[in-house]
Amino acid sequence: MLKTRHITRLTPESHETLLTILETLPGALFVLDDASIIIYANASAQALLGTTPETLVGNSFWGCAPQLVSTALYQAIQKTKQTRALTDVQYVSSVTQRWLHVHLSSTSGGLTLQFHEMGAPAERQEIAHQRESFYMEVLENVHAGIVFLTPEGIILDLNEVPLDDAQIRREEVVGKPLVEGPWWSFSPPSQAQIRAAIARASRGETVRFETPIYPREGMELHLEAAITPHRGADHHVDYLIMAGIDITARKHAEEKLHTLIDAIPQLVWTGRPDGYVDFYNQRWRDYTGLSTEEAQGEGWMQCTHPEDRKRVLEAWQNAVQTGTPYETEQRLRQSTTGNYRWFLMQATPYTDAQGTILKYIGTCTDIHDKKRIEAELSVLIDTIPQLVWMLGPMARVNTATSAGVTIPVCPLNNTRGTAGSRSSTLTILSTH
Repeated sequence: MLKTRHITRLTPESHETLLTILETLPGALFVLDDASIIIYANASAQALLGTTPETLVGNSFWGCAPQLVSTALYQAIQKTKQTRALTDVQYVSSVTQRWLHVHLSSTSGGLTLQFHEMGAPAERQEIAHQRESFYMEVLENVHAGIVFLTPEGIILDLNEVPLDDAQIRREEVVGKPLVEGPWWSFSPPSQAQIRAAIARASRGETVRFETPIYPREGMELHLEAAITPHRGADHHVDYLIMAGIDITARKHAEEKLHTLIDAIPQLVWTGRPDGYVDFYNQRWRDYTGLSTEEAQGEGWMQCTHPEDRKRVLEAWQNAVQTGTPYETEQRLRQSTTGNYRWFLMQATPYTDAQGTILKYIGTCTDIHDKKRIEAELSVLIDTIPQLVWMLGPMARVNTATSAGVTIPVCPLNNTRGTAGSRSSTLTILSTH
C-alpha cells in the first residue's frame, strides 16, 4: 500500500504569520537556494548590509554581501550542503573587522544563514583571533598578491597588494568573480587565461602561469602567478589560493635580453629555471618556421626528429632537475625544405650571487656536415683490411686489440669549444 506524504499549503494568513516570525528573529537572516541566490532577507539582514530587499532578493549572496564573505563561511556553507546538518562558524569580517557568529541549517531547496554580531571574544576565541590576525599580518607583509577564491572563481578574501595596485576598497571586489575585477577587465585574453587557470585548479591541479594585468587605466604589470587548490578532509577542493608576484622589472630586462639575442647570428633560446622554454630568437624562428608562442614549453618538439624526441627531452629534464649544463645532439627540421639537420644543443644555467638559477641560455650549433664526414669515415674505415678505430670528440671505438701506429685525420670542428681546437685520429693496427 502506497504511503502519501501530507503536504501543508500556506494560506495568505499563515504566510503573513511566517513572515512576521522571520522578521522578529534575532540577527540577520538569509534564505538561499542551492545556487546561493538570495530568496529572502529579513529587515536585520537589510540593515546589516545597508541595502533594500530589491537589491538582495534574486541576486547572488556572494556578490551582495561583501561584509559577510569569508573563506570560513564558504567552507561552512559547503559543509552544510553536504552533511545537511546544523553548522556554526565564527570569524572576523575582513571588511568591517567585526566578529560574526553564524548558524547554518539546510532546507529542502537550499539553506538558511543567521548572523549575529559578537562583542569581545571569549578566551578561546581570542586565541583564534590572534592566530588569524597573525596570519593576515604575514599576508599583508609579503610582497605578493594573495587572493582566496571559491572553486568557481568568486573572491572570498585578499590582501592589500592587489587592492593598492587597483586603488580600490576590499568591499568593491569581495564576493565578485575574479575575472570581472579591474586587474583583468581591460584585457579579454587575460580574462580567458585566468578563467582557464581557475577551471583547472578547481579540478585539483596547481596551475602556474604568467600574465599581464591592468590594475587601473594606464597601468600595466606583469604577474607570475600560481593557483593552488585547498582540499578538505573529504579530499574535495574547498577553495583556491592564488598568489601573484610582480615581475614587471624582470620582463623589461628580458625584453632587452631578447633584443640582444635576436642580433646573434646563431639559433638561440632561453628557458626558465623550471625548464619551461620561453623564448627563441629570430634566426631560430626563421629556421624552424615556428613562432615563439607555438614553440614555448615543449612546443619545440614539433620540429625535433621523432627518433630523437624522447632522448632529447629526458636529457633536458635531467639538466633542469640537477641544475647542470645541458648538452645533446638532435635533428631539427628546416621549415623551407622539410629536411632535418643535425645540431649540437647546449644550455648554460645563468645564476645570481647566491647560486640560484635565474635563466637558461641555450644555443643550437649546426654540426650536420661534421656528422656527414663522420659517417663517410665510418664507411671508409669498414673497407680497410686492418683493425681500426677512430678516436676523438664524438667518435666511437670500432675495435682495439694491441698497440698500433697512429696517424692524424683532418681536424673536425669542435663545437663545444674553439672551432678546430680538437681533432679526431684514425688508428690502424697492423695484423702482421
